[in-house]
This record gives sequence, structure tokens and C-alpha cells, in this order.
Amino acid sequence: MAKYITLGKFNKNYFFLLGAVVVRLVKVFINGFKPSLQEEKKGIYLFNHEPFFSSHPLFREFLQYFSYALIGFILEMIYYRNNNNKITDDKSDKLDERQDSFNYSINYDINNNITENRISDVNDKKNFGKIFWVIFLSFLSKFVSDSLNNIGFISIKFWPLQYIFLIIFSKKILHKNLYKHQKASLITLIIFCTSITIIISFMPISIKKDLEEDSNIYNVILKIHNASAIWLLIPIIIIVYVVTMVMSSYSIVRFKWLIDIQYITITRIIMYIGILGFLISFPLFFVFSHTSCGKSNEPEEELKNICPFNVSNLLYYENYRNLTSVEKNANFYIDIFIALILYLATSFLNIFFNFMIIKNLDPFYLIPIDSIYYSIIEIIDYCITRGGINDYRHKVNTKFALKLVNNFASVILSLIYFEIIELHFCGLDQHLRKYILKREDLDKKFLIFNVNEDDDDEDDDDNQ
Repeated sequence: MAKYITLGKFNKNYFFLLGAVVVRLVKVFINGFKPSLQEEKKGIYLFNHEPFFSSHPLFREFLQYFSYALIGFILEMIYYRNNNNKITDDKSDKLDERQDSFNYSINYDINNNITENRISDVNDKKNFGKIFWVIFLSFLSKFVSDSLNNIGFISIKFWPLQYIFLIIFSKKILHKNLYKHQKASLITLIIFCTSITIIISFMPISIKKDLEEDSNIYNVILKIHNASAIWLLIPIIIIVYVVTMVMSSYSIVRFKWLIDIQYITITRIIMYIGILGFLISFPLFFVFSHTSCGKSNEPEEELKNICPFNVSNLLYYENYRNLTSVEKNANFYIDIFIALILYLATSFLNIFFNFMIIKNLDPFYLIPIDSIYYSIIEIIDYCITRGGINDYRHKVNTKFALKLVNNFASVILSLIYFEIIELHFCGLDQHLRKYILKREDLDKKFLIFNVNEDDDDEDDDDNQ
């Protein structure tokens, strides 16, 4: 077996993958982990109580972008100051070393000591419009996707399709070529994982003991809206998800271009994302607090889950009024001084690790990170709920197994694409990176040998 399948070289940047998964899990338990199969969504919280901000999706978004802007600004200032100090030291060294040189030569050397900070400033101004546009698309895709996920439509998010858009934009923007082993792994992943995701979407999203049939996502949508509109609404939701994946893929690849080609620093990009997100999410927080979902007179249970805030017999998706009535007790001060600070820190670390992965590894790594994260979530969910689902065990077990197989296949096939797993059959190892580098090294040695041979021949001719 070792002859046909081997492991590639370990990269220390893989620790960013671990960090990205860990901070996401910490964020989940700060906000409250709610087992999806339980009829009553009782959350499991990191501090044994529900923080005052966890039930407010738009307020959490506002806090996230605030952390991006604040911490990003602080780190950018530290980076900028350190670079300026380095420039000052370099100038002093040059002046000390060349006291007897002509002034014009000293000035020439100093002026040509262009640092990354200077390049970043120049390219920042030159590409400001493009940076703003990419950040706006990134914000819009995340906001729409997160909103649909919070509502409960994540079952019809066919996430493997995002690989297609990443391939298209990587080829167009980064001029990335795909080799045989990469094409084989991605095509297999897209077909297999998309098929499994479609099958899972027809399975129950929750177990309700008072119903003879379990509710899948399509039945849930049918109960919320009129039956005549169901077949129109479902394709619209799927199309919206696809559009968000297109915007997300474009922005991720363009961020890679800005970092690698234009030398825009990661902290600066995060700071810009935070500023723009803050300016947009803050007004939306108040807009949705005044936009009613409907009346609270015996509404459908699914509508209560989407719009949980009841104000004057009207239901709202978000409500800032609820924050003013928070009880000032011991839990409140734990939320302010511990939970909130930890939430801000993990929010920033989450996006920081993602950008480090984009910069040092590849944008494609972000999708298997989701697969690993959701696998852990599914295992925790199953372990918590399995004791109370004896009457529905076969259905829950089937869905759980399919999800694990789906995520496991995504990770394994992605590892083949990233050459962490190497396949040595059917010519799939012909274009592995390490073999390409070896061939390049041999070509260089061969050229050097030929040049030396030609020089020796010329010397012999001269001697003759």
C-alpha cells in the first residue's frame, strides 16, 4: 500500500488550519451550541449561561467587524512603526558606513531602500477602488450566507460547487494551472459530495415526536410560505446560495492577488473589512429591529425560530430593545469582561488564520477546514442527542453517517489536491510539486554542465 499511497512533506503553516478550527469551535460554544436534532433547542454554553449578545445575529456581526477594525488597526500601526524604525536604522547605518562618500550616492541608496510598507502604501492607493469592491463582495456574500444559515436553510447550500468557482477565478486571476492529480481529485469531490449533499437535504432536519413524518428543509419552507410558492422559493434560495459562493470565491482569490502580487498587508485588509462591515452592519441592526416578520398571533413554529423577538405582538429577526432590558447580575459582568472579550478575540483570530492560510497555503484550504469543523460539530451533536432518539435511531444514524462520509471524502480528496496525500499510480504523481522541482534542478545542472563543457572546448581551441 505504501508503494501507491504516501504522505507529502509537512508544512508548519498547517498549524493555521488547526487554529482556524479551534477558534470556530470556541465561538460556537460562546454563543451556545444547539443540537440540531433536538426538538427543544437548549443550548450548551461555555460559561453555563446564554450571553446577552448570543441571540442577536446582527449584533454579533457588528461586534465581529468592530474587532476586525480595532485589532487590525492596532496591529497595522505596530507593523508600520516597526518598519519605520527599521528604515531609520538602515539609514543611520548607511550614513555611518559612507561618511566619506558623495552625498548624491548616499541619497540614492536611501531613496532606493523601498520597504514592503512603502510598496503596500503605493499599491493601496492605486488599487483602492478594487480593494473596496472586493471587501464589499466579501461582506455581502458572508452576510447573506450567514443570514440564510441562521434561518435554517443551510441544508440546501450545496457547498461543493464552490470549488468550481475557485478553479475558475484562480485560473483567471492567479493564472493557476491544474495538473492531472488535482483535476481528478476535484472532479471526484464535486460530483460525489454534491450528490451526498442533495440526498441529505431530503432527510429530516429535526425530530418531532408529535408528527408522523419528519420534517426536511423543503417541508419546513412549505409550512412557512404558501404552497403555491414553494417550488419558486426553493430554487431562489439555492440560486442565492450559489451567487454568494461566486462572490465569496472571487473575493478570496482576489485577496490572494492583493497579498501576493500587490503586497497589501493582511492586517490592513482585515482593518478595511472591519471598517466597511461596521459601517454597514450597524445600520442594518436597527433596520431589522424595525422590520417585522409578521404578527405573533399563533404563528407557525418555524417562523418563531426565524424571528424570535416579540415586540407589541409583532415578531422581529433582530431587536435592539431587548438589550436594554438585560438584567445586571453576575452573569452580565461575566459576559462583559470575559465572554465578550473572548468573542472579539476569537472573531479576529478566525479571520486572521483564514488570511494566513490564503497567503501561505492556498485559498482552496478554506473548504476542507469547513468540512473538518462540521464533522466535529456533527459528532458532538450526535453524541448529545442519541439518548433521546430511540424511536428514530435508524433515520438519525443514516443522516449522521452520510454527513461524516461527505465531510471525510471532502477532506481526503482535498488532501490529494494539496499533495499532502500522494498517489503513485495511473500517472497521478507525474506533476507533483516535488518532482517538478527535481526536474527543474536536473535541467539547471544539465545546462551548467553544458556551459562548462563549451567553455572547456573554447579554452582548448585557444590553446591550440
